[in-house]
Amino acid sequence: MGFVERICLVALPSPFLIEDKVQPPLGVLYVAASLLDKGYEVVVHDGKIEEIPEGYDVYGISATSPQFQLAEQARSLIKRRNGKTRVIIGGPHAGSDHESCKAFDGVVIGDGEVAAFLAVGYKTKLVECPIERLYHPARHLIDLKSYKYKIDGRLATTIMTSRGCPYSCAFCCQLNRFNTFPSEFVREELMDLINNYGYKAFMFFDDLFILQKQRLRDILHGIEDIIWRGFSRADAIVRNGVDMLKFMADSGCREIGMGLETGSDKILKIVNKKETIDTYKKAIEMIHSQGIRIKGFLIVGLPSESPETIQETCDFLEAVKLDDLDISIYQPLKKSHVYDNKQQYDIFWDNIDLGKSWYKGTPGEYTAQIRTSALSSDDILKARDMLEARFKKW
Repeated sequence: MGFVERICLVALPSPFLIEDKVQPPLGVLYVAASLLDKGYEVVVHDGKIEEIPEGYDVYGISATSPQFQLAEQARSLIKRRNGKTRVIIGGPHAGSDHESCKAFDGVVIGDGEVAAFLAVGYKTKLVECPIERLYHPARHLIDLKSYKYKIDGRLATTIMTSRGCPYSCAFCCQLNRFNTFPSEFVREELMDLINNYGYKAFMFFDDLFILQKQRLRDILHGIEDIIWRGFSRADAIVRNGVDMLKFMADSGCREIGMGLETGSDKILKIVNKKETIDTYKKAIEMIHSQGIRIKGFLIVGLPSESPETIQETCDFLEAVKLDDLDISIYQPLKKSHVYDNKQQYDIFWDNIDLGKSWYKGTPGEYTAQIRTSALSSDDILKARDMLEARFKKW
């Protein structure tokens, strides 16, 4: 193994968002921590592509699918400067579509802590490897306070306590095995952010932080004077009951984000959500009873979307009175059941422009790349815009 001393990890911008620098690039910072532990010199670049620093032995780029075109721009820039420099790609896009990444010198699939080391040190072209030890993100490599994310006016930062999701919704890419971090490991990271960085507000950025009642207690018990928000499913709220919500409210929970997707039971069944509208309504009522806000996430254009299902979503949103919501357009991506089994669903698409495949972006710039037998792409876009105009609370 030829030892490489200097590595630059690149966190790409997200120009499709209203505000780009909101949440720190935790995935890159986990990889940075593991490479530092192996003795490498590591820097993280989280600015403009044209400002990527020169002179490093290896560059590692993390990209989602909407950022892949930017990843290719970054690779081209680095190679123009020095054609012998190795450029490695990782992140969600590499995991879902590594075939599109052949121009890169290495491709890291899934969790990057071990795989990035193998791609760098052993010049492995394509590598996937499970985590062998846990690291806290190397937040000291970026200007953490330059990320402006707030909860109730208080500067907040993100933290992860698990990876992946134990469910199998048909519209979602199945990239990561569900893996929870030990509670004491999470508490250690929380206390570091409180005592050494001065944070008193946190976004738990797991796919499902609010899932297990005892784990929540183990992580948050005795930590005072913080506020937080996290993601949950409706059935987890109902299953764990009001006692969990009372604990959450007492521990500083101000808001729960919940993937609702649609107001149609028909579509929920088609996409294997394994929840019902009645469960949604019950969970929302329970959450509001404890003074906790709820933000819903909806998708327009899922398989079998029709004027009738759009109306059902309108009726549902009118009935439940969410505190906030985001409404996206369905973007079919590889390694989801819908994408890989398109013929089984009432949904159609031609060529997918990855640069327009973001799930959340600037209002007025959304595009629909899919259609159903009942709705054209334009119909789906108009439905999304209508729902946002009617129900979004800015």
